[in-house]
Amino acid sequence: MHLDEDEIGIFEAEAGYLNPELCIDLHLKAAKNLGADIHYEEEMTSYSLNSDDSVTVTTSRGRYDARKLILTVGAWAHAVYGKDICIPLHLERRVLYWFKPVAHIEEFKRIPVYIWDLGHGDNFYGFPEQPGFHAGGVKVAFHQQEAASDRPVHPDQVSRQVQAAEDSPLRAVLRRKMPALDGELLSCVSCLYTLTPDEHFLIDFHPRSQAVILASPCSGHGFKFCAVVGEILADLAHQGSTAHDISLFRLARPALLE
Repeated sequence: MHLDEDEIGIFEAEAGYLNPELCIDLHLKAAKNLGADIHYEEEMTSYSLNSDDSVTVTTSRGRYDARKLILTVGAWAHAVYGKDICIPLHLERRVLYWFKPVAHIEEFKRIPVYIWDLGHGDNFYGFPEQPGFHAGGVKVAFHQQEAASDRPVHPDQVSRQVQAAEDSPLRAVLRRKMPALDGELLSCVSCLYTLTPDEHFLIDFHPRSQAVILASPCSGHGFKFCAVVGEILADLAHQGSTAHDISLFRLARPALLE
């Protein structure tokens, strides 16, 4: 690990990371135990607001009428929200990489999760080696890139294929900062960031009906908050309010009104 003279590191002893697949599996099991019906591979094609304050949802398999609808549609927000909700969201494609270290393999099994600020709007992050996950490589990726310009209008237009030379910018950083990680590429996958202008979440009621709740815990850092966001959404759906302060995430905030 190579630090420049003007760089310092801060260690947070209580920090950690979540295994998303395990978390999702446990949340689904908990939901089923509480009586939820879970429908897989069922695309929502439209929803409509009814005069009696109910909602009708049409999917690829049928039609559902409900008193409340929570829309957590991520990168498809623009397509799903329609003209009723003009929110300045934009998409950015990210690629996640798993490299095989060329040295200090045992140390990469023990390193903490980290994020490294490179200045000028760029930073990268990574995790310790996780055996059996993506061939046991060490995950590393850019979180923010000032030069990022891949902002497709619709997520279905995004290339999910990772090209051979796409790892070059990240490898250049690794050679400067963590040269022991500049090894064989074991795996890679692309994902999408759904970004608000201030990079905070969006959690609020539909402007035309409190029967629909909008939720986009997004901007590339939402998953670790999924439990509390779920609690907030349940509060809004059942009670119409929440004890959590969500003023920072409302539709009527300066960053979304400019």
